[in-house]
Amino acid sequence: MALAAAADPFCLKPRIFARAELPRAARKLHGATGALPVAAAGFAWARLCSARRCQRPHNVVVRFAGDALQDDRQDEEEDVLEDGMLMKRVVKQAQEGAPGPLMGDEVTVSYTTALSDGTRVESLESENATFKLGAEEVFRGFDEAVASMRLCLAPSGVLILHRCWGERAVFSVAPDLALGQDGSDEVPPNATLVIDVELLSFVEVEEEDENDFDLDGFGHKDLGPGGEDPNGRYIWERCGEEVLVTHRLAEGLGKADIQHEFMPGRIFMAVKGEVLFAGEPGCEIDEEESFWEIDEDEEGQRCLFVHLKKLEEDTRWPDVLVEDPEDLIDATEP
Repeated sequence: MALAAAADPFCLKPRIFARAELPRAARKLHGATGALPVAAAGFAWARLCSARRCQRPHNVVVRFAGDALQDDRQDEEEDVLEDGMLMKRVVKQAQEGAPGPLMGDEVTVSYTTALSDGTRVESLESENATFKLGAEEVFRGFDEAVASMRLCLAPSGVLILHRCWGERAVFSVAPDLALGQDGSDEVPPNATLVIDVELLSFVEVEEEDENDFDLDGFGHKDLGPGGEDPNGRYIWERCGEEVLVTHRLAEGLGKADIQHEFMPGRIFMAVKGEVLFAGEPGCEIDEEESFWEIDEDEEGQRCLFVHLKKLEEDTRWPDVLVEDPEDLIDATEP
């Protein structure tokens, strides 16, 4: 896939990086994420929540010095990717367990950049840059760096000097995760970048369904009424990745009266020897995922429900349940 070069030199050059995306269910905390800059001095008492939303609240002392929140762990370095290519030193610590962005979220950060010898890179700095993580809008090392950061929020009803503050950290980004051998006007080839980043805010972007690429009427969007047997024995409807066939059972009939065969290219269904349908299905079916059951419909009538799972989920079932019906009236076995 080709990626157009962006006017902003901070943006990723035409290169593609592989990335692992974490499941959204792995978030430690959900909620709105507004952000206010911290610019107070002195001490503030704050009663903060644990990662599980106030299950075990505790008192901590927070000391603000200028715009930095002092923390005993400032001098520790973290190997973010555990391969030595992205090292992190926290300057301003957010509360442990505070929420943070994931790939796909929209983040706003303030950052400055320098080479490993301290030379400032003016083209790679901003006081208010917004971009989407994992969307190849920035180089991979910057994506991974911001994804490791957290934003501290004050719980509702708790007094605190400022409503929230974002983590600030300095990252050392190896060339392969930065601009690589291409470099830029201010960055020589294969240069390590040192980036000072403060997370100002992030917004959780609604996760798109993995099947949103489906065209209307295809795949998971293959929905709606299907049709009805000319003899009134059943009706069928489109349910995305499967079709559902419904047959109302006569009184006294049960599981012992049902006969069936599910194969990718042939389906057969009979009730007490009377064939409901037999022949080639409109789409090939997944025989292991297709099944039938007996249950009541919305009107309390006992019915036979047949679930025919498509083998290829991105297809559309045609306008007939069986494309090449077999001329069977009675059958004791398929």
